[in-house]
Amino acid sequence: MVRQRKTQQQQHSTREEDVKTSNQSASQHDNTSAQQYQDPLSPSPSPEKRSKWVILAIASGMFAATNGLFAKLTTTHLTTTISQSLIPLLPLSLSASPSADRLVEYIIRSLFFALNLISNAVMWTLFTRALTSSPSTTKVSITNTTANFLLTAVLGMVVFGEEVGGLWWVGAGMMGVGCVVVGMREEGGGGDGEGEKKKR
Repeated sequence: MVRQRKTQQQQHSTREEDVKTSNQSASQHDNTSAQQYQDPLSPSPSPEKRSKWVILAIASGMFAATNGLFAKLTTTHLTTTISQSLIPLLPLSLSASPSADRLVEYIIRSLFFALNLISNAVMWTLFTRALTSSPSTTKVSITNTTANFLLTAVLGMVVFGEEVGGLWWVGAGMMGVGCVVVGMREEGGGGDGEGEKKKR
């Protein structure tokens, strides 16, 4: 009789453990299903949030171009011409001084150097925020480089009178097309990755 009772107790405890195990597995399955399920009525990210990284990447590229512009104006002879054109605007007591030319030139070059540092700091700030907002660092880097490349050419033509040939514009167009292609490819790859996660 004692053995039968022990056997019954062991069987009863084994059944309780089986029930607990089945309940735990069921709860884990429900949690996994809840995580994988996405409510179709839940609001999708707004277009403004999606395009935020694009604006930041383009802005960082533009400040990178102005950074190069001010860096070149710090050392080029064009700054000397600008400073000489500003000397007649000074009072007669200052403009008549023999050292006025160099003084004004040093001030203008220092101003351009300060703008160079400011542009560099703003560029890195915007670029970091773009990387944080975008799901892909590749798209941010390509967009930043393209904006920098195009604006640098425009500023070179306008400020320094540089000439840009047709081959350069072909290359610039290819960079823009490559930026679009990589962006579309990254979006397609992200969608496939999400699909694989859902299947798992």
